[in-house]
Amino acid sequence: MSNPSRFVETVLVESWVEHRRQYDRVTNSDKVVEERVLVFHIAQEPPKLSEMVYSKDGKQYPSQNCD
Repeated sequence: MSNPSRFVETVLVESWVEHRRQYDRVTNSDKVVEERVLVFHIAQEPPKLSEMVYSKDGKQYPSQNCD
């Protein structure tokens, strides 16, 4: 592991639109879990989230950092 403080999650969805909808569908239960997890974050600044988009032809495209 090159950076043990970095967590990488891979998710496969049908389209970019579907991926963005997932952010709009966050439930109250999801928010509670996120708050519980953030208790373990020890840095001064909030966790950084970034996305890497893979196209069907296998190319990678870095997305803008997410908030």
